[in-house]
Amino acid sequence: MIEKQAWRQVSLGVLVATLAACNTAIDEPLATNSVLAGTPLQARSASAFSVIDHSPVDGAENQALTRDIRITFDTPLLIESITDNSVELWLDDRRVPARTVYVADTQSIRLIPTSNLIPNQRYRVQLNPRLMSAEGDLYSGAQWQFRTAGAIGATSQWTLDHCLDATDQAWLEQINQARSEARYCGRVLQAAAEPLSYQCTLAGAAQRHSNDMAQHGMLSHLSSDGQDAYRRLQQQGYEATTLGENVAMTATGDADVVQQWLASPGHCRNIMEAEFTSLGMGQAISDTGDVYWTLNLAAPLNPQSDD
Repeated sequence: MIEKQAWRQVSLGVLVATLAACNTAIDEPLATNSVLAGTPLQARSASAFSVIDHSPVDGAENQALTRDIRITFDTPLLIESITDNSVELWLDDRRVPARTVYVADTQSIRLIPTSNLIPNQRYRVQLNPRLMSAEGDLYSGAQWQFRTAGAIGATSQWTLDHCLDATDQAWLEQINQARSEARYCGRVLQAAAEPLSYQCTLAGAAQRHSNDMAQHGMLSHLSSDGQDAYRRLQQQGYEATTLGENVAMTATGDADVVQQWLASPGHCRNIMEAEFTSLGMGQAISDTGDVYWTLNLAAPLNPQSDD
């Protein structure tokens, strides 16, 4: 058995009683220079200079679908030796379209795919020979592999690494799978929608609301101090154009709350809403053992805050 509620707030201030929406600001640092440190990449044969960092590292799993490839050398490169064929990204026997950028300040090459990567795939990075250092030495080339995450939308690598655990990711993938197909929410046919990304601030707000409901033994869209989801997010500096919130209470933590929301017309419409771009989810257990769930969904007023 599940008790649940859904509400929707649209265009900053109009409250519709049966549905809800919410979003949060993302205080995620920009990953401009965050090359992941890994074991120095071995060249195919002896070279006069070396790769000292590469991101993603060889064998990396659960990589963001929006990520780029970064390779840092121990010496400056001769710019004339860098071409669109210097670094290649491959999926099976297909080369992935991408552009190559040399960052002289960090002695790094960035390979930026022109579109999102495909979920649950193993990609191969090929660093080709004929790259040359500024001193005229040749690099002999190297290659390595990494695997992408599942259906996580535009979730950033920073989010995957810092605030998204396996349970959160499973919820995100389950919701995105539901959004990938048209479905009836009650008697209304909802079109398939783009996948959502996971947002740390949305998740933090959802977790705090679940904690509050569990502490006070209440199932409500209002917090114990009378704040609705929009106000709770606004207090964290996040302005939303549209926001939604689903809440639920279950007797156990292993309940498939997403499927039960999908079976409820109002909650289902929130999950399928095409205007939402991101989500965050939280759960908390009360002293009596009841589990309180909160799902926040939103689109930001400033798209740049929806990393």
